[in-house]
This record gives sequence, structure tokens and C-alpha cells, in this order.
Amino acid sequence: MKYYNRALRDLRLSKEKNFEAIYNVVFSFPDNVFYEYLDGFNIVQTTYEECRLKTVAAAAFLSDRLSAYEKGSNIGLWLDNCPEWIISFWALLMAGYTPVLLNRRNDVQTVKSLIKAADIRILVSDEPFEDMEYVDTQDYPSDEACKNAGFVPTWNDRIMLCTSGTSGLPKLCLYDGHAIADQVFNTKYVLKENSSIKTYYKGYAKLLCFLPFCHIFGLTANLLWFSFFGRTFVFLKNMNPETIAYTCKRHGVTHFFAIPLMWNTLTQMVYKQAESEGKTKLLNKAISFSIGLQSIFPYVGKLFARRVLFASTRKQILGESVKFCISGGGRVKEDALRLMNALGYSLYNGYGMTEIGIASVELRLRAKKRLLNSIGKPFPSIRFRIGEDDSGDEGELYVKGGSLACKIIHNGETFIRDKDEWFKTGDLARRDKDGYYYIESRMDDIIIGESGENISPDVIESYYTLEHTGGICVYGEGERKYMIVSVPEAVSESQRERVFSKIYETNSSLPLQYKVTDVFVTEKPLPMVLESKVQRVLVIKDHRENPGDYARINLADYRDRSASDDERYALILSEVKMTIADILGKDVSEIGDDAHFILDLGGDSMSYFTLLDRLSAQYNVSFQVGGANVCTCASQFAAYILKN
Repeated sequence: MKYYNRALRDLRLSKEKNFEAIYNVVFSFPDNVFYEYLDGFNIVQTTYEECRLKTVAAAAFLSDRLSAYEKGSNIGLWLDNCPEWIISFWALLMAGYTPVLLNRRNDVQTVKSLIKAADIRILVSDEPFEDMEYVDTQDYPSDEACKNAGFVPTWNDRIMLCTSGTSGLPKLCLYDGHAIADQVFNTKYVLKENSSIKTYYKGYAKLLCFLPFCHIFGLTANLLWFSFFGRTFVFLKNMNPETIAYTCKRHGVTHFFAIPLMWNTLTQMVYKQAESEGKTKLLNKAISFSIGLQSIFPYVGKLFARRVLFASTRKQILGESVKFCISGGGRVKEDALRLMNALGYSLYNGYGMTEIGIASVELRLRAKKRLLNSIGKPFPSIRFRIGEDDSGDEGELYVKGGSLACKIIHNGETFIRDKDEWFKTGDLARRDKDGYYYIESRMDDIIIGESGENISPDVIESYYTLEHTGGICVYGEGERKYMIVSVPEAVSESQRERVFSKIYETNSSLPLQYKVTDVFVTEKPLPMVLESKVQRVLVIKDHRENPGDYARINLADYRDRSASDDERYALILSEVKMTIADILGKDVSEIGDDAHFILDLGGDSMSYFTLLDRLSAQYNVSFQVGGANVCTCASQFAAYILKN
């Protein structure tokens, strides 16, 4: 019997679907390597049996150190990804306590508020936090010290996660072992739909520990899914790009699950290299060929991309071993999906939330399907619907199922979830005719366009690939679309100019409904979650409360200064015609260069002043409304803007 079928059978046949049952399956692969890391130039490995002994020793130690706290008490687990995180997680449950998974990367105030909300009085950590009492993981005894100590586990069956806080209001989400077991059982569906997740390299399947285990993506799709089948985890020394690339190559990492920022950054790096070598056109042709081949012959196409077409490129980026990737935690750019899949890294898009667990992953084998940015279909443990009655194919996504959090604590209130109750995700979703789902944006973030259309700020942000910035954030207010861009103080003036020139260039190329109207720059780093998701609510709040920290940028000052006046004029003329067409509800092809706004195009005084207001805001110029220099057609507006 295959190891994965055996593991799923053992959990299914266990008396209770709880954390103890999951633990027993996880540690039923005694001779497999659980985790490894680099110590100097040497790879240090720990087997599942060795880790089990360390866990039992830590559980006995914690049971003694935490004896003053009632069993079931919330104990903060405040560690970065490391072997001690895994040991402490299982040891706390085995000792009878509820681990509260705190993000080491959160700011001090957020951690303090979560500690208060969860009523945590002691942490498990490797360093102190403020004046909190803590158990130092460096004091854990050796596994041999408690090997025969007669420790008897008193299992707890609850864990608590914290939301990412993109809304600015973190929540605490309590899961029981049954809900987590349901999430583990979803792997059967994944294996059935896409067997390539079982991929190996030189006989091993190894997962890079990139995502923090305290996050639902890192906990479920990384730690629990793969340790449940006895696979190997590779720890990073740090998060530097060079370290990530070297670690993948040195260890032979096969699976890499990460946030969109990782894939977007790799894509930018590949294109930048191609541009410096004058090979951008050649790269794009190779990408198109690879995607086409993989869309007809999925397995053969991937082998050809990995071993022939992009063999040298793969060696330069993540190495030849990485074969299966998942992106989650935000919107991944289409060009990143396209490039990563073309290279043979097989990048799939997933969806989940702290409140609902990992809910779906796009798993189709044909590459062209993965480029649609679908999140796939819901896992067996969960159901999706659109809106309150599921009568349409676009609207807020609702979910329900046994794998959701059973309790949520928010703003001091505790909500007990009924498993038959639908949960409102706050995400705007779309469903196609084949039953695949797409996340468009957060409902609260939606910008209502002038024609009443829903515009996602995530989509607008995805068009921008900017260097030397600390993040960008787009939001709407009335008819205005604001962009906040963080440019650190250390960035040189020439680099700043390139940032704003790139924004101008990108903004000018976008359809009118996606163009931003106002750009503000700040030296403050934008608050992030998982280093990729901007906490939009916090950015908006700070922008409104501290306007002096944000300077308005006139993008017209950053037009390509190497362009000739004729080139600039042509670009401005095209933009003006698009604006006129939008105001008058016409197709841009109907707007002649010299067509009179009122006499030829049917405009009136009200729409004329709307045009003046739009162009004034876009180009930061003032127009005359009377006299000999009044503008009446697109060509005159373009010439005036170029001159001023």
C-alpha cells in the first residue's frame, strides 16, 4: 500500500479525529528525515523518530514548567520557523495546553493586543518579549533525559491562530482537532486531481520552510499536509534571496509554497536579466512555446521545459529540483504565473483564510488553465456559494464546512460557529461555467467606477512592478483613485525619478478605469502581512490622519525625458482622446484629433467642464475657459498640456 494511502487510512480508522490521532500518523514514519538545515557547509538531518523523542522530552518539561496553569490554558508560541517550533507545537498539545500561534514578524503593539485578547500569561519562545514570563526553548532537555521518565500525555485538542490583520483588526480563531483532520483529509482530493504533487528529486520530496508555521497557509498546506506523509522539511538560515536560491539548490528542494511577492520578484529578476542581454523577445517566444506545449502535453511539456528549453535559467534561479509550487495569501501577477509555469516550476494558485483554513487550489494539469488565476474548486471539507442565495456567478463568497474555525474572538466578543452556518468571507468572487472560482478583491476595498463598475485595487496594483519601494497601496474615494507609494529615505534621487517615471509609464498604458488620479509618496514603510499583503485599512487611516507625511506627486513631471516632443505629444493626444470618449460615452475611434468637443462630438457645457477638471487633475495644469486660447478639440488640449 502506498504510504499516502496508508496514512489516510490510519487517520480514517482512528477512534477519534483529533490532534493525537494526527500526531500518531505523523510520527509513524520513524526512519524518514523530518527536517534538515545547513550547519556551515554540512547538512544536518533529524528523523521523525528523533523528533518524536525530542517532542516527548519537551512535553514532559513543559508539563512541569506550566503546572501552575490550568490544563487547556492558552500558551503563546512565539518563534520563527525552526525545529523547536515543530517540537513546541506538538509538546504543548501533548502536555494539555492550547498553543496560540503568534507571528514573530508582527509589530510589538499587535503582539501585545493579541496576548491580551487571548488571555496569554506565558510564552514559549527563545527570547523574551517585553516583560512577559516565558519558557525558553533553549532550556529543553535532551531527548534521552526523558526517554524513560514515564511521562503520560494529557492531550489537548485545540489550537488558536491569529488572522493576518489585512483589515487592521486581527482576530483569534480556535480550531479543534476534527476541523484540522478534515483539512488533512483534503489531501486525498489533491492527490487524485493532480498526482504531480508527489514529485521527487533524486528519490526525495522536500518542502522549503518559507511560510511561517503560525499562518494557516504555512501550518496546513506546509507543515501538516507534508509531515502527515512523512516528507522532509528544509529550514532556511535567513530570508535573503541568495540564501533561498542556494538552499533550494543545495538541499534539492522539490516543493516551494510562497506568497505572490516571491513569484513576482523572481519574474522581475528574470526579465531584468533578459533585458540586459537583449533577449526579452527571445524569452517571450520561449515562454509562449513552453506554455503551448505544456497545455497540450502536460507531462512531456514540463520535462522539455525543465531539461531543455529553460535548463540554464532554472539553474540560475531556484535550481533544477523545484517542481511543484503553490502561491497563496494574495493576488499573483499574471506574468509571474506565466513565467513560473513556463520554466517548469508548475505554479498553482490557492485560496484560504485564517477563519476557514485552506479551502481550494487550482489543480488542473494543463498550463493554460493555471494562467487563468483561478483558485480552483472547493475542497471536499468545504462548500462555496456566491451571495446569500447563490443565484448569480459574481458576488461575495460564502463558505461553510467542518474544516472551519469553531470559535472566533474579535473585539472582545466570542462567536461560536455553527458548522451548518455560512461564513461571509468578505471576498468578491466569480464562478465560471465549469465551476471554478476566482477571487477578484476584498469587498471593502472595491472602488466603484464612474460608470458603476466594480474595480479591484488589487488588479490595479498588479500592473505595477517597481524597484526601490517599500510597497504600494491603491484605494478609492469618490471618483478619485489614490496610489500611496513608499520610497525609503535611503533611495537616491535618480532611483526616485525612475520609480515615478515607471508609475507614469504604467499608469498611462492602463485602461481609463484603472488609471490612478493621485499619487502620494511617503518615506514610511507600508504595514504588511507576510511581507506581501498591504494592510490597506491601516494605510488609508494613516494617510487621512497624517497627511503631512504624504507628498503629492505630479506624474506629468516624470514623463520619459528621453522622448521627443512628437512622441510625448502622441502619447498625450491618445490619453486625451480616451478621456473625451469616456466622458461622452463614445468609442475612442469616434474621437477625431480635431473634432470639436461640442459642435462635432455633441458635448455640452457640463461635460466640457468635467473634461477640464479631469485633465487638470491628471496633468496638473490650468485651462482657460474663454478667450483666444480656449481648447476645443483633442489636438488643442494635447498641445496645451505639452506646452505647460
